[in-house]
Amino acid sequence: MIKQVGTITFVFGLFILATSGLFAQDGYVEPVYPPVLQPGPFPFGTEPVRDDAPVDVTDPNDVIHEYTAYKGTVVVDGDLSDSAWVAIPWTFMEFNRDWQSSTEGSLWDEAYEPGGYDGWEDLSSWFKIIHDDENIYVAVMRYDDDFNYDPTTTDNPGNIWQNDAYQIIIDTRLPGDFEMESPGAEVGISYVDELEVYNWWSTTYQNPPEQLQLAEGNCASGLASTDGKAIIGSLDESGDLIVEKMEVAFVKFDVMIEGDEGMLSICALDRDYDTNESVNQWAQGLFVKTSEEYGSVYWSPETAVSKTSVRSREKAAPEAFVLNQNHPNPFNPSTTISYSLTSREHVTLKVFSVNGQEVTTLLDGVQNSGQYDVTFDASDIPSGIYVYKMQAGGQTFTRKMSLIK
Repeated sequence: MIKQVGTITFVFGLFILATSGLFAQDGYVEPVYPPVLQPGPFPFGTEPVRDDAPVDVTDPNDVIHEYTAYKGTVVVDGDLSDSAWVAIPWTFMEFNRDWQSSTEGSLWDEAYEPGGYDGWEDLSSWFKIIHDDENIYVAVMRYDDDFNYDPTTTDNPGNIWQNDAYQIIIDTRLPGDFEMESPGAEVGISYVDELEVYNWWSTTYQNPPEQLQLAEGNCASGLASTDGKAIIGSLDESGDLIVEKMEVAFVKFDVMIEGDEGMLSICALDRDYDTNESVNQWAQGLFVKTSEEYGSVYWSPETAVSKTSVRSREKAAPEAFVLNQNHPNPFNPSTTISYSLTSREHVTLKVFSVNGQEVTTLLDGVQNSGQYDVTFDASDIPSGIYVYKMQAGGQTFTRKMSLIK
């Protein structure tokens, strides 16, 4: 599909979703769309608030801009079903900046009225970050009603900010200590004409600025900035929306060690037609660079391990929504819960005590029609009778299971 806007021709690469495509990756779960408010702290919502973010951590809807980057290693190949990715939920970029008016506000704030943002379908964007001893891994994705870019960016990557793109700031200074000397970088990544593009800006806001290098990888863009590097982009469709994903690995700064805290900002830029309409950020710090604007990141020494494994089974499409009895039952310490979906739905699967207290959420995301197996690991809870409840397609299903240790 080719769209002519003014004197610039934009080429949109769209791929029809196949059965083995975006939503069929083993264990992979799409973020909830339309987005729903997920109060912090991110990413799991189970750890105590560290209270180390320079930004106000009690903004209109108690979204906490403190990110925990857990340890994990992935192969950067565009497949986000690696176990280390699956263990990390998507974090929503909830802070909008209107490009034309420079007004800013939380998308959860009903009083916020940006001029260049037309709702969730205009742009909804998410990210994940993990790290190991050598690299920082970042996954970003968006749902967008239109995908636009400036084709000259492949030759001039400094123009990344003029595209549907992402900008990231990773700064090793301690949150709130803007005067200390420790490296930081502002980088941009974009998928232009089916080619991955990368740029680094040397700005005076880092102290000192130091390039965040791409790790070695298998990118075949042919471009000087990304060829042979660990960066992969893709485009697909979901209904009337375009789904873009990018996976990238950066080489850590020498001074970074696990257990450190730093500053983090990340955004998705939305170029509609021939102008930059708006930007969705997680926290701030990209456009108003002060010590109070950034979110914080904690480079955790703990490994991201999901105790919930979701596996799809290749069989004929089910004829009804079904929640099966777990097996084995009784069990110790793990069991499998199977269910069937007749259509693509937002699915939640939760475990409760017999007194109605929520124990854990096994699944909260969008899945295609099919038959699925969820492995539940109950190592950390006591023996007893538990209830598991699935909600999908406007229906609710419940069953009991017995944990005997």
